[in-house]
Amino acid sequence: MTFQPIQWDIVSKKINEEQWAKDLFTGMKNETDAFIKTYKDDAGRIAGWYHSYNCEKCQGRLVFNWKNAQEHVCSVCGSVNQGELFTKIWNNMYRGMANQNVYNAAAFYQLTKENQYVEFIRKVLDFYADNYADFKCEPPAKIFEGKLMNQHLDDAVGIMTILLGLDMVKDQFTSEELDRYYDDLFVHEAELFDFFANRIYNIPLWIKCAQTMIGVFFHKEEQIQKGLHARFGVLDQLKRGVTEDGMWYEGSMHYHFYSTQPLCYLVYIAKREQYDFKERDFLFDRVEKMLEYPLKMMFQSGRLPNPNDAHPVVSIEMYKLHYEYASVIYDNPLFKEICGTFNEEDSTKGTFTSLLFNHWPKPLKQTVFGTVNNPSSYTAMLRNKSTEVYMTYGALTGLHRHPAVMNMEISFHGDVVSYDIGNGGYASELFAEWQRKSICHNTVLIDKGNQPRLPEGDVLEYDPDAPYLKVKAKAVYAAADYTRSFRVSEDYIEDSFEVNAWGEYTMDWFFYCKGNVHCPYETVPVEKIGEAEGYQYLFDIRSFKTDKDWQVEFETEDKRIIVSMAGEEGTEVFIVNSYVTDKANTRYGLCVRRKKENTVFNTSYKCIKK
Repeated sequence: MTFQPIQWDIVSKKINEEQWAKDLFTGMKNETDAFIKTYKDDAGRIAGWYHSYNCEKCQGRLVFNWKNAQEHVCSVCGSVNQGELFTKIWNNMYRGMANQNVYNAAAFYQLTKENQYVEFIRKVLDFYADNYADFKCEPPAKIFEGKLMNQHLDDAVGIMTILLGLDMVKDQFTSEELDRYYDDLFVHEAELFDFFANRIYNIPLWIKCAQTMIGVFFHKEEQIQKGLHARFGVLDQLKRGVTEDGMWYEGSMHYHFYSTQPLCYLVYIAKREQYDFKERDFLFDRVEKMLEYPLKMMFQSGRLPNPNDAHPVVSIEMYKLHYEYASVIYDNPLFKEICGTFNEEDSTKGTFTSLLFNHWPKPLKQTVFGTVNNPSSYTAMLRNKSTEVYMTYGALTGLHRHPAVMNMEISFHGDVVSYDIGNGGYASELFAEWQRKSICHNTVLIDKGNQPRLPEGDVLEYDPDAPYLKVKAKAVYAAADYTRSFRVSEDYIEDSFEVNAWGEYTMDWFFYCKGNVHCPYETVPVEKIGEAEGYQYLFDIRSFKTDKDWQVEFETEDKRIIVSMAGEEGTEVFIVNSYVTDKANTRYGLCVRRKKENTVFNTSYKCIKK
């Protein structure tokens, strides 16, 4: 039986009867119609690197306006940025928007039967096929070079988006047209993808998924074999790149979803084309497990832990596309349940995938996972009613890594008060010198240096009912082992961070939290507490010295977070201010410094609601 995931009669009924769907349909149709009417591209336009689309003044992200290639407005400070660099990036993003509108146009054709949408798709494909040899780009490095767009990754995203659109309107194209598009466009893209897939990583996964999808869609066994079965192919990526817990090994929640996205597209098309092969069950099962992993790890608010490279804030709703596809691919109640929680009553939150696939009712209650430990991924989420602690205790790779072993995030009553800041853009000053340094995380630094190694983590004690977890990572630095434990009660967390070194070192324990900081002790101003490795970005520093127990308080709008630490001889506490996503956003933190060979930072965090 043919897999028919989109029920167009149900989609039309939704548009006619539900206001959010009608608003979404009307708004996106108007935007797509406007783009189609003015669409004009030139193969001579140079495609620039998306990650450089940052404000020259404040490092904030710029807002893409497809109607204006010359003025690029900052989303943070409002400054207007101009210049060839930004225009080249605009060229790349404009082409990406054209690819997305191929998908949109295919859906609009099915809903309206207006021929302009098929003609637009034909126009884009003809443009790419007729001019393929003439496209130019300026990638950040040769290894990332694309063709239609800046990077082969961008090409892969575009090609898969186009194929998903073509899947909706395939019967509107003759076999001769499809053969021409394969010969003049898609086979060349497949060759590009095959050439640059050379390691286990999210980008080769994307391009191998794209190559395989080309093969499945056009029934080209050569591309399927190269894309799916070859070394660094899709199956190899899944076998070597996904832990037994279902986590993509780069350890970033964003890159976990980013790696899952092309897999969702691939299994969708494989199911649509009824393509069968020996390891089909492995592919489908592994992707399903990858989709289950974040559901086990999210905070009760829907926000996700954010270790390593990622957007500044990530939430499950940002990745609704994945689950909306998954909900029609798999008969998995978890996926239908999470789709039912996405609020589509506001059309600004809706997407085409919401309109096409998400027909699931809001669940009467949600699955509660409780405390979860993932020993092959070195991650854990400890939960006790309204109190949650996420932690990482090892590293699997240096790719997209923030060196922050034994980092943690804390949530009280759905509010993630202490969190990993991710990063604000790879080309920004703060990314390299602050956001990717150990210092901006809730961990310990030795001699003011970045954590240099990739330690494995061991679980020493684990009681999910308490909940309690004690873990160890050896050689975080060349001569320093870390052991950290958490015991979580409602509104109260006990944290023991032990450092055992071979020799005496300066040990800096860091903790950052939302809110204003209140210190009951007399403090003195300090100009700086370090010269490099991110220390230069700390400011408004004050300090006090004590050998006794001490506590400070972080106050937010609706709660107080009391941080208490057991005394130890030779302790100096620094209250610091620091940057978050950009220089316009800041948060307070603590640095506790001791010069020791061995020490234990015994700390508690208590939440008091106002």
